[in-house]
Amino acid sequence: QQADIQTVEALEIQNLIKGRCLSDKVEAVQELSYCTAEGGYLGRTYEPHDVLELAMMAVGDKFYQAMEERLDVGNLFCDRDHNLLPPETQWRYGWAGFVQTVKHGSRFFFEAANDEPADYDPDEISPGDFLRHNIPLGVQRLNAVKTLPAGTEVFRCRITSPSEPVTEFSHIGPPPSSDSIGSNRFSPPGIAMFYAGETPDISATEIGWISTTATPSKVLHTGKFRTLSDLKILDLTHLAYPAGEFDPDWIEAYHIAAFFKEFIADLTAPIQDNRKHLDYVPTQIICEYFRIHGATIAETHHKLDGIKYPSSHDGTPCYVFFWDRLQASAKLHLEQLTRTPAG
Repeated sequence: QQADIQTVEALEIQNLIKGRCLSDKVEAVQELSYCTAEGGYLGRTYEPHDVLELAMMAVGDKFYQAMEERLDVGNLFCDRDHNLLPPETQWRYGWAGFVQTVKHGSRFFFEAANDEPADYDPDEISPGDFLRHNIPLGVQRLNAVKTLPAGTEVFRCRITSPSEPVTEFSHIGPPPSSDSIGSNRFSPPGIAMFYAGETPDISATEIGWISTTATPSKVLHTGKFRTLSDLKILDLTHLAYPAGEFDPDWIEAYHIAAFFKEFIADLTAPIQDNRKHLDYVPTQIICEYFRIHGATIAETHHKLDGIKYPSSHDGTPCYVFFWDRLQASAKLHLEQLTRTPAG
């Protein structure tokens, strides 16, 4: 089937490219002081060909030459708000500051304790603002709230000794809150949640079954579950990133997309077992924020049931649902239990 082909005026394309290339630049004469003695502007400047470098990589030489001649980009340029950090750098520093604060500063009252103006430069983002404003803004801009339809299959595994019976939901579901003493990627000790994988293999891998296969005294139990109703989840596996470098809907927000790709990689990075209690703190706080506050997309607020995220092992989607044992049994149907001895 032949695809529809649409044509537009070359000048329209050129103006679109110009808008993208100049989205974070202004003419130097508008922003920078000029030093007559030195014969130059006091600050970093860019020649027109430097500003249009992004365009050069996107179009052919002939088209680029015509664009350069017609777009009237003939002056020196400088960074917009040149005294401030670039937005993407601000977001990176904001995330680094958040991580540092909740790990080594204040874990429970950091939103108030570290938001004093004297603690931060004007272009830095406080940990509290990063959690309350920047992350939700990115979630909204990337359209990260999705509907998980009723009937979706998920898998949850458990490793036991051969003599321990695993025959019903309570044996394979989350432990009672009083017995939830481990620190997990999204849930701290004492708060039980339902972790699952999109496939049986990733569910087994997530709980360390690969390292257990050489131990004949262990058994892997795999439960296949189906969701009983539509669920709202924060989906970090399929985000609405820009359609290339010249997406007109992202002219002022490319830094959000660039940051979130690194942010999600950090959220799902492998962690050494002896550091789980510390390195999981930032992700646990972010999870709790969305568990309690939900998320807003296109001015519609959604209460969330969980988070879908890429596995740190191979990127296969996994889930954490904000449910304890009783809530999980009301939201899921256990369809099948299988038993796999080691070895």
